[in-house]
Amino acid sequence: MYNVNSKEGRAFAQRFEESIFEHFNNNGINGLNSVEVTHLKAGSVIVYYTLTFDYLYDQMIHFIDGINQAGKISNISIDSKQYYSSNDVSCPPPYNISVSSYNKNTVMLSWLRDTCINKTDAWLYVYYKDITSANSTWEWRGLDSNKTLGFVPDLITSHKYKAYMLTALSIGNGLPSAVFYFETSPFPPERPPPYANSYSTDPTEIYIEWTDVPVKYSNGKILGYRIRYKIYTKKEAYQVVEAQFGFNAFTIKNLKPYTFYLVEVYGYNANGDGPVQYSMCKTIEGVPSIPVPNFVVNDMQSTSWWSVSWKPIPTEYVNGVLLGYRLIYYLSYQSGVEISGEKIKTVLNFDIYTRYYKQRDLLNYAIYSVSVAGFTAAGSGPAPVYQARTCKCPELLFANLYIKKPFTSADADLNPSGFFLKLLQEMVVKSCGSCQGYSNSKLYFNQSKTGDETIKSSEFDLKNAINKDVDFSFPIYGMNGREVAPDSEFSVLVRSPGIALVVRNENTINQVINKMLLGVLNVWPVLLISYAIASIFGIAIWFTDQFSNPEQFSKGSSLRGPLSGFWFTFVTMTTIGYGDLSPRSILSRTFAMVWFLTGLILNGIIIAFIVTNLTTLSSSKDYMLYNTKVAALNNSLELKLAITNNAEVSQVRYTNIISMLEDLQNKVVDIVYVDTLSLLGYQSVLDEKSLTIISLDNINTGYGFVMSGSSVVLTIDIDSFIGSKSNEISAFATSFRPEIPSLAVQDSSQIIADIFSETSPAFQSSLIYLGIMIILFIVCAFTFEFIMQRKKNKVGVNDAFKEQLFELSQYVSDFRDKFARVTDEIVCQHDEERVLLTDLKRFYKNKVKRIGVYETERLVAMNDKYRFNSVIFKQSK
Repeated sequence: MYNVNSKEGRAFAQRFEESIFEHFNNNGINGLNSVEVTHLKAGSVIVYYTLTFDYLYDQMIHFIDGINQAGKISNISIDSKQYYSSNDVSCPPPYNISVSSYNKNTVMLSWLRDTCINKTDAWLYVYYKDITSANSTWEWRGLDSNKTLGFVPDLITSHKYKAYMLTALSIGNGLPSAVFYFETSPFPPERPPPYANSYSTDPTEIYIEWTDVPVKYSNGKILGYRIRYKIYTKKEAYQVVEAQFGFNAFTIKNLKPYTFYLVEVYGYNANGDGPVQYSMCKTIEGVPSIPVPNFVVNDMQSTSWWSVSWKPIPTEYVNGVLLGYRLIYYLSYQSGVEISGEKIKTVLNFDIYTRYYKQRDLLNYAIYSVSVAGFTAAGSGPAPVYQARTCKCPELLFANLYIKKPFTSADADLNPSGFFLKLLQEMVVKSCGSCQGYSNSKLYFNQSKTGDETIKSSEFDLKNAINKDVDFSFPIYGMNGREVAPDSEFSVLVRSPGIALVVRNENTINQVINKMLLGVLNVWPVLLISYAIASIFGIAIWFTDQFSNPEQFSKGSSLRGPLSGFWFTFVTMTTIGYGDLSPRSILSRTFAMVWFLTGLILNGIIIAFIVTNLTTLSSSKDYMLYNTKVAALNNSLELKLAITNNAEVSQVRYTNIISMLEDLQNKVVDIVYVDTLSLLGYQSVLDEKSLTIISLDNINTGYGFVMSGSSVVLTIDIDSFIGSKSNEISAFATSFRPEIPSLAVQDSSQIIADIFSETSPAFQSSLIYLGIMIILFIVCAFTFEFIMQRKKNKVGVNDAFKEQLFELSQYVSDFRDKFARVTDEIVCQHDEERVLLTDLKRFYKNKVKRIGVYETERLVAMNDKYRFNSVIFKQSK
């Protein structure tokens, strides 16, 4: 136990007093003068203290209520408490307090209390606070102290309160009673929202906004707001919707356009709905809510028009003032293909009395999307989209043509016929189909829309006649994907093998042999250089060997010597030679070895040049249009392609194939560029002029027809029809295939191989010609021998003598020459042997002075070495 006067007691008392002052300051309670701790019991567990106020009003209410809520005084926890009145105000608080509801804003209190000690003039007070409202403050009301019940008015309906009662004297208030709680009776809101405004933002919506019901009239917490509405002019039940909690605005949807509505808004709490605040609003004008009834499309009557009709929209679905009807149409399909990208729409407005329309000047073979809608100032109503179709083809179609076999032909009366006509007639029936305005379309070949002749004289005239009044033009040669004429489409029926490159036939046997000879002879520059090098080496070998080998390489002869050297180098170019000449000196042999290697190289170069020329001869020659003289038919596709490929196109305007082939034969041009199908039946002409087709440019060309005018849109259907007739077209193309000139597939190498093939006609012909030549040479030889023998048999005395004398003189001359040559050789040899003998004698004298076995052996060896010369010397003696 702490004594209040002890050191620990004084420290705790000071802390306790400071906590009370802090509590009063933090809660804004005024009037506290002093705090005195009078006694401590059980240590610091039980504290007796006295509060002194400058004036006493409701401070104790706030102090006690704060302790009850927090359970502590600042930072000192309170487990239990007991209050005693002061000696000045010795009035105990009321007890057994009960509360009952009197009306929605008033409660009735009942209580018991003890009388004040030695005091008779006492007052009774009740302090209460609205704990439902967060910002409420303590309020008080006096009660009759002589009674045991009283009333507290002006409370808020459906709110909870906490309260204290106390007895007061003129000098101050006594202690408050224990806290008690009560709640006022529930009641719906008393007033509507003070302000409500509504307006229409959409033909089917009304926007309404309002202010909150004042708190004093809400009779409790407003749980939300409800809106009810109905058409003002109709006796019908209200439709009720609830606004989202916390929002004072709402949008009513799914209303009828252009209609008056009565709109009411009211708040509600847990006890019911409050009174309504009403507002009148008319929805703005909208669009008709249904499409036009009985909409009918009348189509497939023509290639250029369709019509539509409809009934008026009933008034109840107009949703405003009907201003008329709006027709919208646009092209959605053309030629059976959907139009991609943004559609170009045509909009037509009609008054409210127009219910029929016919659209003209339309495209054939087209599907239009069309719709009709009623419209008001707000816009157009719903409009289902219908399809209106035009016919594919007009009732009559017209064609131009020119006669070109085997595609078209004509009889004596110029009535056209042929495979193309039959196919096109069937194609028109299948591709155009039927139209409700007429049956099937018909194609005319012998009359035109303008009265012009339908059969043209040439393809050029046929192309120039293409216009919108002509639906088909055929047969025309062209390439898929290329426009033949403006606003037209070209379609191939019979594909061409390609564009032929016709050239002169340079692969005949005679020409190949001539090329072979020229190829061999064209190496003459290499041969010339080789012979020049051989001459240089021949002169060098003669010059270095003429002294050592004068009998083979003439010594001192500037003509015979170099010729002998050239002959030696020529026959030894391949290191073979004939053995008639051979160098003996070391220097000449060195030159000869260098020459052997050089000769091999030169020989290889010569052979390589010859092989290269022959290989070039056997290789296929590449023909190209670039920078080549080319002939093509005037205004033809081939001419355009030749110009595109930078060919040197002839300035002659060729109108037929024969003239081009003649110029090719005469070497005016180098290539005739013409389609293969145009050469039907020209094989004999090509053979006669020694011309051939060397290659084909396959660029997807062929003969077909041009669609113009109203038939252009039939491209897809016609392509489908052509695909279905592929077998018939193929059979037709096969029928004239034998007339197409053949492509040259034999090159020079094949011809060369044929020359030496035992089964080839060229080889057999060569054998025959060679046999004939051999027989001719044999006959000529026998004839010459026979003539010479007859001359010998016709010899007289004088002739025989002259002949014998001539032969004798010739023999004597030959003997003299041989004798002189042998004598010269013997003299030369004798001189050489004398020189050798002198050298041997001098050598012997120098060596004979030395005696010894070794020297004797050397002399014997030397004697053996020169034994052959000694023999020669003795014979010379």
